[in-house]
Amino acid sequence: MSVTWWTRTCPRLAAHFNFELFSKDAVTDNLKAASEVQKLILPFASFILALYINMKIKWFNGIISVSWGVQGQLHNFALVLSSVLSSRQDPQCLKLRYTVYRYLNLVHFFVHQAVSLEYRSVHLTHLVQCELLTPDEANILESHSNRSNLSNLIMLWLGALVRQASETNDMPHAVLRQLLEILSQLRGSSDTLKKEMKRVAPISFVQLMQVMIDMLLLLTPMALAYKFETTRESVMVYIWPAFGSMLVALFYQGGMRLITALEDPFSSDIDDLHPDWLLMSSEQALYLYLASTCPSFVNMQYCSTGAAPKSGFGPHIQTITQNSHELKQSQRNQDMQFASVLPPGCCQDEANS
Repeated sequence: MSVTWWTRTCPRLAAHFNFELFSKDAVTDNLKAASEVQKLILPFASFILALYINMKIKWFNGIISVSWGVQGQLHNFALVLSSVLSSRQDPQCLKLRYTVYRYLNLVHFFVHQAVSLEYRSVHLTHLVQCELLTPDEANILESHSNRSNLSNLIMLWLGALVRQASETNDMPHAVLRQLLEILSQLRGSSDTLKKEMKRVAPISFVQLMQVMIDMLLLLTPMALAYKFETTRESVMVYIWPAFGSMLVALFYQGGMRLITALEDPFSSDIDDLHPDWLLMSSEQALYLYLASTCPSFVNMQYCSTGAAPKSGFGPHIQTITQNSHELKQSQRNQDMQFASVLPPGCCQDEANS
């Protein structure tokens, strides 16, 4: 709006001060030059902004996928372990399952504490109070030199726990290799999540994008004032260049704000993945796997001779087979009745078809 006002006021200033720079032709030429420069910068700034937004969205989705992968590997570990221990209810087995439940939740918490600002204020004493840690375990973690990798130490405890359970025959030896493989994948995914959260774009690329967008927004009011130049006297002469400049600034600054919103995938924005939901849903799933008991299954035999087992699903199979034979016989009878009412040549035509 001020640029449009300047283009209409400059002739009077040029006449008053007798200064060529304020003349109508000089101001128009300057606005035309600004419009040409803005026309050159516009595609480059749009391309760089779109490219950077695409990079950030791809990175954001990758972080979400890795986080879900960590959650899935925790569930796999609990599912495999509970599948081989669900039939045992002795105190030693229950203690093992409860310890695994605590350690898996601790791994998940420490992974997200390293990448989320929400959990930086949570201390080990809080975990002792909620009984996820024992005082002795908290003392060991407190003395650990690298506090950002406490999840790896818990995974080490978890691996040692299942190895000890395998050596004392509390768990089949064949399951140990599978659990250690899941544990190694979990460690890799958690480390990938921590490292990806520290990845930043090249500073030169970010500075180039910021400078080009700032120059574009600086030249846009002058370019629009030149494009909308008219001799007509109206208030709309001032409004449309200002409105167009606001729309362009809203689009580009909105893109910059989108980039900053994607910088932290675990914050409280509407598009972010809330770590509270991740931890609570995992805790419920781990408890379901490790605390549930399975029903007593009946051995079922399936053979091709048609002989049904004496118990279990056998009577149902026999009933279904009998109903199937009756249905086929009924269909044959209906076909024969239908054929008997047809003209003499139709049955042969139907058979040939």
